Amino acid sequence: MEDGEALWQLAPQRLTKTRFSLDCPGGDWVVDVFEADNAPLVLAEVELPAADVPIRVPEWCGREITGDDRWSNAALAHCPLSRWPREWKKSFDLL
Repeated sequence: MEDGEALWQLAPQRLTKTRFSLDCPGGDWVVDVFEADNAPLVLAEVELPAADVPIRVPEWCGREITGDDRWSNAALAHCPLSRWPREWKKSFDLL
């Protein structure tokens, strides 16, 4: 714990979120609820046992963002949602 706290103090960019594990069919689902400069962002992701396993997307899931690097934790720490250009926000109906 002490090492983790020391590393956290060295991080130039940070993000905070709460992660929830879900019991959904078709894979291991997690939902991240972001705080601070990335609020009110909520992202869901699924870990599949293999790349060729079909995904069962729950009805509550929204837009697919796989492959868009702007949504990675590193990108959101460096450029949080609150600082996104207006056109990025508009393209995701975030305005």
